Amino acid sequence: MKLYANGDSSTYGHGLSEQGWREDWGDDPRNHVYALAHSWPSIMAREQNWEYLNHAVPGGSNDRIVRTTIDYICANDTSETLVIIGWTQPLRREVHCIDHPTSKNPNDPDTRYRKLMTTWHGMENIPGSDKWHQQIQRHGWDEAESYVRYFNQVLLLSSFLEQRQIPYLFFNSLARPLSWTQSPDRTAYERKMTGKLYDSVDWTKFVSRDGNHDRWLDTLIHAADMMMPCAHPNQQGHHLIAAELQAELRGRHMI
Repeated sequence: MKLYANGDSSTYGHGLSEQGWREDWGDDPRNHVYALAHSWPSIMAREQNWEYLNHAVPGGSNDRIVRTTIDYICANDTSETLVIIGWTQPLRREVHCIDHPTSKNPNDPDTRYRKLMTTWHGMENIPGSDKWHQQIQRHGWDEAESYVRYFNQVLLLSSFLEQRQIPYLFFNSLARPLSWTQSPDRTAYERKMTGKLYDSVDWTKFVSRDGNHDRWLDTLIHAADMMMPCAHPNQQGHHLIAAELQAELRGRHMI
């Protein structure tokens, strides 16, 4: 069996280091090697005697998760593969930027996709953007539109995996679809945009806590007080995530 995992920094292992937490974690390539070897996908793989690929990146968007997961499956033999996806904050995006140097990240090499986050100053440095991101944020890039996008991505990827008969398990790392869609603050227009899509998702494919699939990983780690100063799971936290996911798979008779 091979485990294919994709997600954001909490799947990647951001912050894990032989030296412990440091403010300059991202500046040392050795920390990235260590993180991938000690995050929950690698722990699960060792305990189950599986091969694994952790395809996550820090700050990764759901756009990227869908793109790279489908790319991987189309290009590889996945006859004995289990897919686990940790969906992230829907407001994150990516764009293809022809003027951007190709990526050096081994998890997404030789591409010109650029991460976009509404709170990330790096958006201002996209070549040729002329601050277009400010107009997107003001006129089109809001939470309602982002959740419409997210629900469509979940429906697309789950259908793709099922069509290929690939077993999979989803969890929400940062997304909070239930509390967002049911909040009394939602307008009638927002409810119309998201309601039917939310109801169309098969939420039984998601890991939940007491029936709630919102921010599953984030809630799990904070409740157990197993996070680093950067708010990412510490080493104990990654062991806890691995244990919880394995228990979930056993309960579903998937392992």
